[in-house]
Amino acid sequence: MKTIQSLATLAFCAVPCLGEMVTIWNTFQSEENLVEVIYQTAEAEIGEDTEFPLFPSNPPGTPEGGFYDIDISYDKTTGEGKACWTLKDNLGASHLVFPAGSFDRYYLEFEDPIDTATLESTISSVTGIPKYEEKVVIDVFGSGLVFPSVVNENFLTMYVVSGANLTETEQMITVKFTRNLSFGCRLFGSFVSFLC
Repeated sequence: MKTIQSLATLAFCAVPCLGEMVTIWNTFQSEENLVEVIYQTAEAEIGEDTEFPLFPSNPPGTPEGGFYDIDISYDKTTGEGKACWTLKDNLGASHLVFPAGSFDRYYLEFEDPIDTATLESTISSVTGIPKYEEKVVIDVFGSGLVFPSVVNENFLTMYVVSGANLTETEQMITVKFTRNLSFGCRLFGSFVSFLC
């Protein structure tokens, strides 16, 4: 039985993480209004293609399209992943250079916790993993979207901050992240033990 458990656990840990669902939330805060406002959300399955093309969409009254192509990858064999924002379009931006007090926030919600996150970017931005944070996000557009009341270590955050310059397209924001490999393996191993 121990042999079966070990082989099953190794099999689980030896495949790249294709098929995991990820939800992305986009909120913003303007320089005039010091509240966080929900704008758009989407869900996708991690795969070979770009998970969130032209996200978020350009606001009403601006040309059709969207801002970033957002691509996510994760490999269970190393516990390492990457989320890349590539700026494709700036025609929907209210400011090409973010004024003081303005933020464009992105929350990636994964199925399992994230341990570490590091940022490489040509656009002024920050990243993090909230262990536990209560949120109050306002729906001023009447979209009906409801932002989670709490974000935790299943969330990877990336905020575009004051001073960010979106004048040039094709700029990239890359967040590299890691997971504790033992989390998934321990979970699957326990399941196999139960079956045996």
